[in-house]
Amino acid sequence: MLNGWSWPNSNLERGASFGGRSSDSGVRGGGRGFIRRVGLGEQRGRLDVTRIDPETGKVQATIKEQVDGPKGLTVTADAVWVLSYPDSWVTRIESLTGTVTATVPIAEPWASGAGSSGVWVASRSGQVWRIDPTRNQLASSVTIPGVAAGLAVGNRRVWVADRASGQLTSVDTRSHRVSTVKIRRPLADVAVGGGSVWVTVR
Repeated sequence: MLNGWSWPNSNLERGASFGGRSSDSGVRGGGRGFIRRVGLGEQRGRLDVTRIDPETGKVQATIKEQVDGPKGLTVTADAVWVLSYPDSWVTRIESLTGTVTATVPIAEPWASGAGSSGVWVASRSGQVWRIDPTRNQLASSVTIPGVAAGLAVGNRRVWVADRASGQLTSVDTRSHRVSTVKIRRPLADVAVGGGSVWVTVR
């Protein structure tokens, strides 16, 4: 065991299900010993964050914390940020050591993403919060319409998919100006890449 991480002698077959979400961090921190894939597991109110080698499919390490309701996660260059719903916390775990170094209170966190401007979290109450990762504190918030289904960060904007009205909301990371695009069908998630913003609809 290395600080918070426990290192099991277990294998995971390619394509196996973790029973939760996963996130690749190949863009940020790849090749430097940081987490490359993380899966969430929930058992009896416990939060498990598992580090997976994407090339071999082997479980490299697991951290276990008593945090209720893991909802999702975001990976930055040196940390994993885990949403706890309805526990209303965002937990920071150092990717090299597995040590929990901060918990940030956010009511009903539902979706998250990260960029050079910080870690962004959308709550079910219609707020988008920015966490300053250098201080592990809330830095700002913006009120948005609708109910968040997914969040992505790219092109100097935070993009939030609305699961109710089918509206895509963007927040300028500098000015916090809010604008919307009507899709007219309930949205499931949003991603940014290849010069475009992508959404899935229900």
